[in-house]
Amino acid sequence: IRSINIWSLKRKVGFKNKMETYIALLRGINVSGKNLIKMTDLSIVFTSIGISKIKTYKQSGNILFEHSSLDTDLLQKEIELSIKYQFQLNVPTLIRSKTEWTKIIEKNPFNDPLKYDENSLHLTFLNQIPSVGQIEKLMVKNVGTDEFKILEREIYIHCPNGYGKTKFTNTFFEQQLKMNCTTRNWNTLKALEEMDF
Repeated sequence: IRSINIWSLKRKVGFKNKMETYIALLRGINVSGKNLIKMTDLSIVFTSIGISKIKTYKQSGNILFEHSSLDTDLLQKEIELSIKYQFQLNVPTLIRSKTEWTKIIEKNPFNDPLKYDENSLHLTFLNQIPSVGQIEKLMVKNVGTDEFKILEREIYIHCPNGYGKTKFTNTFFEQQLKMNCTTRNWNTLKALEEMDF
């Protein structure tokens, strides 16, 4: 594993006095035999850029970690550049703090167990908040049995016939919004919310 520290090469950033817990979501690794990265190698890359207390979940790019950065956008870029440097792969990465993660679960608009089965729920994380115009164009397509609701940087999806049959896929939202997205099922969200060091 090669080591690169972009913080020291590029610029100085603000730091908190105490460490914050974050969750990094890597898009499209270890899927259908493509973008293969071992979680042990990924953990070493995270460590090489000053990230501590790393814990991974499954093989699909879910990483719980601690860091003191005030600038999660810059931290996100450093992770992406470090992965590209190490594995020669372009892997979009999205970051949410553990505090944000808990609020995301609490704000679930499909949180009625009498109407919605958690197994039919997915959440697409967006790289940024969509514009009003983007949301308006997207909502026109929100018809049929499957439905979605947009809350800031997240899209909550209810697909009772299964995610494999919905048109509201990660690729659909990336094409419509022209931004990086990554999607997780509700069981993964809850598992990551319960994870600790």
